[in-house]
Amino acid sequence: MVSQHAILPEDVKKIIEAADRDDYPAIVVGEHHLAIHHYTDEVYEIFAKGLGVDCEIFLTDVNELGDEQVLQVTPFCSVEQEALLMPTLRNCHLGQMASCLTDITAADADKGKGLHAMADYLGLNIEETMLSAMAAMIFHSYGRQAPVLQWAMQPNDVKQLPMQSAGMLQKMAFIIIAKNRD
Repeated sequence: MVSQHAILPEDVKKIIEAADRDDYPAIVVGEHHLAIHHYTDEVYEIFAKGLGVDCEIFLTDVNELGDEQVLQVTPFCSVEQEALLMPTLRNCHLGQMASCLTDITAADADKGKGLHAMADYLGLNIEETMLSAMAAMIFHSYGRQAPVLQWAMQPNDVKQLPMQSAGMLQKMAFIIIAKNRD
């Protein structure tokens, strides 16, 4: 484990109680397992169809997570429900994944800190790591038609970036595209 920040158990309990009270689903991410609390067609549409997640790997009872620490909860709640819930949580941060999804994590969980921790652990230069992360995010958002990925694949056009960084971006583009070929 390189870096991990769990949500306080009492905060997880409050999130699940709110989902029960207002009857909305929540994805609970444990250390080793995922659980769907109140599985609905909306969960299937977003996670299975939209994100390509195999929902059969999810537990259907949050209690089956046992003593696993909870790292994230994604409640499928309205903005109004979210506004009522968040002030009741002692140590959580809210991140908007999409207009219909909210990610709740521990207040000290931060993707930037995680990226730095992972780069340090792997002995990578953080500047190259940021280019790799940027290429991955661009591909996730735009697919292989993203202009910057097309540009990165053209060996003659890498003069605008420092050679080491341009090479890293080009390698990432090749890896991302190779892994996502139809």
